[in-house]
Amino acid sequence: MPVRKSQKGKAYKKGKKTATITFNRVRTYIELFLAILALIFGVLHYKELCQVKNELEEKAEVVEAKDDSDSLMRIYERWNIAIYQDRLISALRSVFEPFAKGLKLMTQNRLNEAIVEFKQSMQEAKHRELVALYNLVGVCYHTPGTLDSALENFHTSRILAKNFNDKEGEAAALKNISEIHRTRTDSLDTTIKYYQDLLKIEQEIGNREEEARTLSNLGAIFRSKGDLKSAREYYENVRKISAEISYKRGEATALGNLGIIFQAIGNLDTALKYHEDALQINREIGNKEGEALDLVNLGLIYQEKGENDKALGHYQDASQIFTQREAQREAETKDKYGPAPR
Repeated sequence: MPVRKSQKGKAYKKGKKTATITFNRVRTYIELFLAILALIFGVLHYKELCQVKNELEEKAEVVEAKDDSDSLMRIYERWNIAIYQDRLISALRSVFEPFAKGLKLMTQNRLNEAIVEFKQSMQEAKHRELVALYNLVGVCYHTPGTLDSALENFHTSRILAKNFNDKEGEAAALKNISEIHRTRTDSLDTTIKYYQDLLKIEQEIGNREEEARTLSNLGAIFRSKGDLKSAREYYENVRKISAEISYKRGEATALGNLGIIFQAIGNLDTALKYHEDALQINREIGNKEGEALDLVNLGLIYQEKGENDKALGHYQDASQIFTQREAQREAETKDKYGPAPR
């Protein structure tokens, strides 16, 4: 049966309307799908940003911990104390976070609080991390009245270091143990034994600068015992090693100590030469404290030789350096902490 034109028109309009509805639905689905994709990618992008943010914060914490560690090393080096941290900087967060807090507290001289953080870190630490943490606790206890606790932790650190074949950790523990015994003048023979054990390890690992320092400490002990011959031999070894590795400060210190030995045995001209050589090196490297000490020692020799004018000149030069250094320290303290309370 033939289809009328009006029927065709109705069918076309109906088909067009159906097609329009279908297209609109598809467009809605596409828009919804795209919106879902945008939401998904937005969430993923947000997660990436959060991950990057967390990574940057963790890196900043590591940098800050390294700065605190470097600062502590410079501070404690004055007292011949070793700050050892081995792999704690790269440890798991559960170990690193309390360790970093402990370092920060140490820089603020809040040592008891630092000990609490280091002990918290020990709960998750393993192997060499424990060697370092016990050493840090020992350093916190390294104050008058708690030296026995310091020794206990240093000895624990040394035992663990031996168990884990951590030569650097054992060397740090031995250095700190030796330093405590050195301050106890009734145990110099014990100190010598620990320093000799330390010397063997430093020679094994090839740390020649620390080897020179240990030899210098042994020389000082033998000098205090009155054994000037042995002291001189140790100082000569320090001078030799320091010259070989271009450790100028060590070389100047050795020359100054040799000058003291020769002055003690009455060879003033040789002593004078050693102190003049030491003074020249300290001036070259800008070691003001060393320069001032050399000037004092030269003054003592000139005074002993009866050349009082030269002696006075050297004393005055030394006094000027000490005064300048003290003013500089006060200025640095004021810049960092503000003016002193009145």
